[in-house]
Amino acid sequence: MKKLILAALATALLPASALAQDAGAIGGAFVGGQIGWGKRSVDLDFGLPGVEDFDKSRSGIDYGIFAGYDYGVGQNFLVGVEAGIGLGGKTLRDTPIAGLTAEIDPKWNYDVSARAGFLATPNLLVYGRVGYGAERTRVSTVSTIAGVDSTSEKGWSDGLLYGAGLEYGLNESASIRTEYRHRDMDGGYAADQVLAGLAFRF
Repeated sequence: MKKLILAALATALLPASALAQDAGAIGGAFVGGQIGWGKRSVDLDFGLPGVEDFDKSRSGIDYGIFAGYDYGVGQNFLVGVEAGIGLGGKTLRDTPIAGLTAEIDPKWNYDVSARAGFLATPNLLVYGRVGYGAERTRVSTVSTIAGVDSTSEKGWSDGLLYGAGLEYGLNESASIRTEYRHRDMDGGYAADQVLAGLAFRF
């Protein structure tokens, strides 16, 4: 990402009846959808005289789908794995030097993570998440400088994903959740999200 610009920039359903039993009974596959607030930010220090840092952030709506598997451990604990695909994010744009505008345009993202949590009440799970997240972006430079071409290239920015949330069992087959998560990716690029989701177990 930085090189291009310089050249031209496991969730659970937690059914109420099951939660009142041994946590080991809360297992199995699930699918769901989520939507919420997302912010993309970039902080690139080019380290060149007369070239300003690319330091921008923008917020918007993020949404996506997820699927995974959970397994109860003992009476009050749960572990699981989850994978998701998402969309969202607005174009980040800056002008490091006069006549050269750099843009980072988010396209779509995916993540794979593990989750572990405990039952604060028979229906409420408190959990943390850690894993891997990646986002597809288009990085472009628009030049009006003589001898410097405009460029455009798609690529990936990836790195550590972590977060925490709450999930509440509505009934035997559905739950709702709210979660904060952060993706700290390469190229000085990062994403923060606050998402609300609905999950179904089968």
